[in-house]
Amino acid sequence: MHKNMKNTYHTDSGMLCIWDFEKFKHIHDYDSWDEELCEDNDIIRNIKNKSFVPLNLGDGAFEVEIRINEESLTEREKEYLLVPSLPYLLESSGKVCISGLEHVNAELDENIGVLELESGEYIVQINLIDWNQEPGAVDESGDPTDIALPDMIALIAKYSNEKIEFRTEVETFRKEDALR
Repeated sequence: MHKNMKNTYHTDSGMLCIWDFEKFKHIHDYDSWDEELCEDNDIIRNIKNKSFVPLNLGDGAFEVEIRINEESLTEREKEYLLVPSLPYLLESSGKVCISGLEHVNAELDENIGVLELESGEYIVQINLIDWNQEPGAVDESGDPTDIALPDMIALIAKYSNEKIEFRTEVETFRKEDALR
């Protein structure tokens, strides 16, 4: 059935993303990737088509935890929540992936996390965690310790057609939604 995932993903293209495999399996080289995902307008089109959710924090390595059918963060996570995204709408064809933007393609490799997610529409909320503010989460050299929370927690839940305004922007987080 469903399982939660936690892993570190890398990007040199400016963002991580959650994407429906089926809708991007035609991407097999740079030209097909460039045509589908190179410009912000391309990404916005895919967001509106319910096939793509941006985790837009810029270049880098980020630990992301994905939870299926969990409706909220733990009390500890809420304490260090920096900013929640407005919800995105994602339509799963059965296989959903997470990777850096540059890794979206038909060939699944070690840069891509894969989650079996039954077909249907899902609400996706991305939560940016200020994990390094928690006592004990950073060691003397500035690296995360074993107790450190992830950079982002994505909550994915089945959409039941309630009236929700979904985010369709490339920027995942709005400054006005920041809690700190």
